Amino acid sequence: MIGYKLLRDDLTSLTEDYTPIQYGTDWQRVPGNGAYLGLTLSGLLRGGYGPVLAEVEYEATGQPSLCDDNIVTSPRVRIPRTCRPDKWCWVRSAIRSAKALAHLSTDPRVAAAIEAAEKCEQERTQEADEAAEAAQAADAAALAAAHAAHAAAHAAAHAAHAAAHAAAHAAALAAHAAAHAAKDTLLVFVADAFSEAQR
Repeated sequence: MIGYKLLRDDLTSLTEDYTPIQYGTDWQRVPGNGAYLGLTLSGLLRGGYGPVLAEVEYEATGQPSLCDDNIVTSPRVRIPRTCRPDKWCWVRSAIRSAKALAHLSTDPRVAAAIEAAEKCEQERTQEADEAAEAAQAADAAALAAAHAAHAAAHAAAHAAHAAAHAAAHAAALAAHAAAHAAKDTLLVFVADAFSEAQR
């Protein structure tokens, strides 16, 4: 089975509460509850933002695990491949998440903010960034999309972190109603990230 995980540059886990786990291509046992793996974009971002996206093969043990619609845990994992998503990959995912949830609001500012975010991502200009900034007065879903677009025009590290936060916020808004859309969003994000890494 396949899940996804964000890691540090050296392929260690992001945890600051426990000893970081070093991941690799060989099968390994992960102590405690096992590895926490994202099944949706929200689940992927639950543990924080790391620069490396890892595709993780995991063993379904048949034992009870700590899981919900967004994550799964597994004591035995390996990493077949990794990549480093750029800031625009995160922004596109944030926009997709916001669009998947837009039907939950009738506020026209939601559509305006999504449009501003898309313009910023497509044009990547100062004017597009200002349009995204203006849309930040919208409600939570609109704010998430605008924040992602605004952040993307700044330094790569700041932009990627802010866009990732916005994507998680947008994906979390619909909870169970958007579970299917959130999983689709993760799969599209992963496909984009690995496709760009091969160029």
